[in-house]
Amino acid sequence: MPKGMVNFTIPFLLAKSKEENVSTKEFLMNLEDPLRRISCGINAIELMMYGLGRTKDPYADGFFVVWNYLREAEADLQKAVQAAGE
Repeated sequence: MPKGMVNFTIPFLLAKSKEENVSTKEFLMNLEDPLRRISCGINAIELMMYGLGRTKDPYADGFFVVWNYLREAEADLQKAVQAAGE
């Protein structure tokens, strides 16, 4: 940059970044309750899966497939949320 010129770009980007950080933190805090409810639902499906498995119910395999799929999706979602918070 030539001598005597002022760089207004950097302060603007820093201010925007700070606003985005606040927005991201607020977004993540708003996700806390829905993510907890999803986790509780996955735990309920897991309990059903084990209960049906013990009674040799034919639907136990279906509950396992749903539980396993949701558990993997939950883990991926937690990784994404954690990465967004960093």
